Amino acid sequence: MLKDNGERFMPDWKGDTELEHLHRYQLALDFVDGKRVLDVASGEGYGSAILATRASHVVGVDLSHDAVEHARERYAQPNLEFREGSAAAIPLERSSVDVVVSFETLEHLPQHEEMLAELARVLKPDGLLLLSTPDKHYYTDARRHENPFHVKELYREEFRALVTRYFPNVEFHFQRAMHASIITREQPSLDEGTSYTRDDFTNKVVIEKGQITPLYLIAFASRGPLPKTPGPSTYETNPPAYGVVEQDLRVKLQNLERDHQQAVAALERTMREAVLAERDHRRTAVELWELRKWLEAAAEEHNKRGLESLLSGARELLAKGRGGRR
Repeated sequence: MLKDNGERFMPDWKGDTELEHLHRYQLALDFVDGKRVLDVASGEGYGSAILATRASHVVGVDLSHDAVEHARERYAQPNLEFREGSAAAIPLERSSVDVVVSFETLEHLPQHEEMLAELARVLKPDGLLLLSTPDKHYYTDARRHENPFHVKELYREEFRALVTRYFPNVEFHFQRAMHASIITREQPSLDEGTSYTRDDFTNKVVIEKGQITPLYLIAFASRGPLPKTPGPSTYETNPPAYGVVEQDLRVKLQNLERDHQQAVAALERTMREAVLAERDHRRTAVELWELRKWLEAAAEEHNKRGLESLLSGARELLAKGRGGRR
């Protein structure tokens, strides 16, 4: 089972992170019908599996050997494969895919230029790239938040400059997950929006006019003409009833208790084996000590007998010598 290290998204995560990740892949689905697709930093593999429901073939590439092995086992299907490799050295041929998606990868490595060059290399000349990354201003600076797994974040203009160096046709979209009530006209304009944000620490409400501030930037990029991109979209999950949540927590608690009992049983087993091993070690040590004493006694007896034999021979020689002189 793939270990949840807190860096890669896992399908059982809930809340904002779930909405953000699943929304991106749902958005990408509209651009992969019958296409050859590459998912860079495929992680646990859930996103590649989503894309494979409509793409002709999907390759998920990830740096983690454990993640690749897990994804191969969990999401095995004919049009989906997983390979081990870096975003800065993608194990695919030049111009071999129609669409590349890479969500929340850029900020995890310092080789941004190398990564973009690789994305451009594996894409067909008219291929489409969907690339997302946090907006450092809103994600980190404004929230005074540091993600320990992020190596190099970008501000919006830095992201724009990076992508346009490799792809002349780019359209940027914004993303932000919110727990909120929405009131709009039938034909809303994002430029005319008003955002009311309550600070849970100060209980004050901050009012912002214009576009809703994004935590994430999503680029649609290509060296050919861009396809028609979507307007505003939402991704929602139905909140479970209290009883469902309670039942879910009860099951999780039971699983934790079971795991705890199994761990305790394994520890007790290990302790018993250690006691037996210690007992065997002591018995062996005693036997070795007794054997040593026996060998020492045997050597001493052997030496004593050898000395007596030598003295006996000397006496015989002396006796013969005396007899000859007579």
